Amino acid sequence: MIRQKMLALAFGGLAAAIVPLSVQAQSGDALVRAEFACSENGVRPNSAAFNACVIRTAHAFDRGEPYVAYRTARTAGEARDLCLSYGLPPNTLGYKQCIANTMDSPALQPYPAPTVRYVPAHSDTPRATATIDAYGNRYDRYGDRLDHNGYVIATPVRYITTP
Repeated sequence: MIRQKMLALAFGGLAAAIVPLSVQAQSGDALVRAEFACSENGVRPNSAAFNACVIRTAHAFDRGEPYVAYRTARTAGEARDLCLSYGLPPNTLGYKQCIANTMDSPALQPYPAPTVRYVPAHSDTPRATATIDAYGNRYDRYGDRLDHNGYVIATPVRYITTP
């Protein structure tokens, strides 16, 4: 009886230890998008780089960060190329470690998505000219380019990024 209890406790403890390590809930849509993004960046299926790429990219898609997800897929492609250039044979422990180290490298980490703010490019009233450059272009105090009548020259969208 004591032996059965000890075995039950051992298997229960083992199951409790394994479940948190293996559970990575990801939606089906995120996995499909991640597999597509990884394969588009040159990472072949059934490889260590592909598995690492899909897991990290799908996690970013689940968080709602497609910019980070695509950058992660590009990073996995760059890591694959770099590790192959070292002459490491794929499906070896050294290759897997190289992929992991390269993808965790701060130099290849994806940047956070820029904060985008829409700034209207055209105003209804003319602005006073602040400066005229050497080529005769007129600019107001906000850095917007002006036409000869003092109106802002329309540009599609101005992106302002914040760190």
